[in-house]
Amino acid sequence: DTDFCLTTRYKPNLYPVIHGTSKSQLLIEQCSVIFQEFGIENHCCRETRYHKKWKQAHTTHRVYINGFKRVGKYMELVGFSNKNKALKYEEIIQNRNHSTIRHTPKKFL
Repeated sequence: DTDFCLTTRYKPNLYPVIHGTSKSQLLIEQCSVIFQEFGIENHCCRETRYHKKWKQAHTTHRVYINGFKRVGKYMELVGFSNKNKALKYEEIIQNRNHSTIRHTPKKFL
């Protein structure tokens, strides 16, 4: 689990994001397939960034799992053995507050 990170995003509302990064496109694609087999929707992409220090571009591949339902399913089936990440997830769930919602999705109207 050291290659996967748990963060939060705030646009348009607060939601959790788990992403895994690797130089290997094959590894990320295989992770994506495994997540799909478990019923966890995800998104893969390639990111290229230029590093000023090394004066060269660096390409990585990422798989993203976004949203409370998808991340919740990931945590239920896979989870993190790192206690800090597990505690961070619990904190995100506890801090999920409808007052942070900036708009009401159409399905709730």
